[in-house]
Amino acid sequence: MTNKLYHKIGEVSKDTGLTHSTIRSWGKEISALRPSRSSGGHRYYSNDQVDMLLYLKRLINEEGYKFKGAKKRLLTERQQMKSVEKQDAPPEENNAYQEVNTVPLSCDMENLKQYLKNELKTILSILQG
Repeated sequence: MTNKLYHKIGEVSKDTGLTHSTIRSWGKEISALRPSRSSGGHRYYSNDQVDMLLYLKRLINEEGYKFKGAKKRLLTERQQMKSVEKQDAPPEENNAYQEVNTVPLSCDMENLKQYLKNELKTILSILQG
């Protein structure tokens, strides 16, 4: 992949060897693979998403997984990584300088609403505490 932060579906297809329809299909099945979209509706994939696509491709083509099993393994490993990152993170302090999580680029409106609601609750608890 190039040094760009985001890639159009054609570039992703060319670099991964996956068809456009496979990339879109996997994005429907795995929320972490849902691309960001431009105002014109163009799909843009992050480097992490491209890495996930390549990993899924390897699981299926080289390790013999069916899509369902590869999806399960990917999601399990992602969850384990998040758990390890949480353990390694410094303890949170309950003050106005608490770090606010970033909004995932590939989220739908319901997830975004829930995310913002949770962040507002956190901010309110900080201000009230």
